[in-house]
Amino acid sequence: KPGTTKKLAIAQTPEITRKSEARQKPALAPKAAVKSQNMPLGYATAWQDQAIEPCGTKCVSGATAAALRFVQVATFAVKANAERTAAKLKALGLPVVIKRSKIRGRMYCVVLAGPFEKKPGLMTALKTTRKAGFKDAFTRR
Repeated sequence: KPGTTKKLAIAQTPEITRKSEARQKPALAPKAAVKSQNMPLGYATAWQDQAIEPCGTKCVSGATAAALRFVQVATFAVKANAERTAAKLKALGLPVVIKRSKIRGRMYCVVLAGPFEKKPGLMTALKTTRKAGFKDAFTRR
């Protein structure tokens, strides 16, 4: 029927045994153990035991997650160039962080404006950096 979902009873594959040992049938989960879920068409229950994360995912508080927002302004191979760019951004009133990253065996200095706790501050910083000549600046966590 359209709009209905099917539930599969997944059985464990029996192990290969010697001829003298009795071969057991796969054990099926009892139907009472299968929870009724509203799944989209085309999805099926993969297992009937407990969920992998029975407590669900833990959400980070809004202020903490938002504090990880930055504007990536530029990446330099020469540290002095990164420091010069950072000084220019500080003069514009932006908080600045220089992060060192190893890419394909070579060290680079990534200039980041931030962190920003709220999206409006992040977007203002993005506009400010682009007006300052960093047209390729983008937001990141």
